[in-house]
Amino acid sequence: MAEKKVVLTVGKNELVFNVTTENYNRFINETRVDDKVLPAKRFLRRSLAKKEQRELLDEICDKGHHVTMVAHLLEEFSGDIEIEVKK
Repeated sequence: MAEKKVVLTVGKNELVFNVTTENYNRFINETRVDDKVLPAKRFLRRSLAKKEQRELLDEICDKGHHVTMVAHLLEEFSGDIEIEVKK
């Protein structure tokens, strides 16, 4: 199982996340066409390294930034891959 520590700076605050393959897969499986917000918030909470930062995370999420934060975490976790389809 892969795990990556990712630090996001939001405003003047640093939030530390430990993104794991398990949390990533769970997020993907929970995300539905009609529900992206709650799975994003759960993913952030599960991945948050310092549980004492949960109140700060919830404040940021209440302002609607959770999906943006998840996008940054997923990009950093999965990295770039080049895929080519040959016909």
